[in-house]
Amino acid sequence: MPGVLERLREDPFAELGRWDDIRIIRVSTNEISGSVDTGKGCSVLGQYNGEDTPPSITVVGSNRPGRPWFTVLHELGHHEQRGDLDWFDSALSRQADGGWELEEQVCEAFAADILLGEDVAAAVLQGRAVDASVVPLLHKATGASRMACCVRVSQLFGDECLVLITDLTGRVYFSASSGDISRPKVGTIQAPNSLPARAASAGSIISSNADLTYATGRIRSGFRAHSVRDGNYVYSIFTTGFAPWSKLDISRPVEWSELDWFCESCQEHSDGYWLKRCPVCHQGKCPNCNACSCGVASEKICSSCHLTWSTARFANGSDVCRDCD
Repeated sequence: MPGVLERLREDPFAELGRWDDIRIIRVSTNEISGSVDTGKGCSVLGQYNGEDTPPSITVVGSNRPGRPWFTVLHELGHHEQRGDLDWFDSALSRQADGGWELEEQVCEAFAADILLGEDVAAAVLQGRAVDASVVPLLHKATGASRMACCVRVSQLFGDECLVLITDLTGRVYFSASSGDISRPKVGTIQAPNSLPARAASAGSIISSNADLTYATGRIRSGFRAHSVRDGNYVYSIFTTGFAPWSKLDISRPVEWSELDWFCESCQEHSDGYWLKRCPVCHQGKCPNCNACSCGVASEKICSSCHLTWSTARFANGSDVCRDCD
């Protein structure tokens, strides 16, 4: 259809509302309880259902620019892929996981390419090297969601990389990967001495031997990385290849290790101490007995999306979660 790309970029909800072969559903408050898969399914707060007639896309939140636009375009990517039987037979069905990871990567690239095409990115960057500061730069210059900017930077980087967004406590908000670097699960806590955690205080950090913590309790170390803080978020790029921010390119092997911690409360050794963190004291919670420095945990309802989150997901004194700010 002539002009469809431009119309999707201008307002994807308005454009998709004109289509007869797909239905858009927007939900909020308690409507989404148990209905939108945000775990093993999509990396965004949305869901595609090809069994509906016509197929439906459910999106959490309003139709305002930013995260909901990225979400609805991400889910449109599922619709387009699952309607292409040749693509399913030649690529998705041949993957060891049934095509889940590949399909997700294509959806994210699809959404980012619409919102942040080559012309848009080139106009903003004007030839500058790609480092972690480019993510908030694109976000501010275009109004595209942080997630879309994260995916676009992973495409622009030019080498294998992981682009990571964390909050100031080190909790993973979103990530995008190019190459074979595995993505940490959303909500995974990075260790207090990790590059994102240090950048939350220092503002900007460069490392030639940075670590990534995964939800399994494993740590992958040896990355060249750059992290910058912008407001309530920390943006990081981890790479095993060339790092444009490094004057010296000293190669180190990327290795795996395990987290191990001894809890004084229950007297047990545990893996994954930093995978759970108290929202009040921001210290690790023991996976065995749930002990932390203060023993207090609390939750709060966001006044925008009406979802219940840990208080760590809110800026100090704010009633709006960091996903909606």
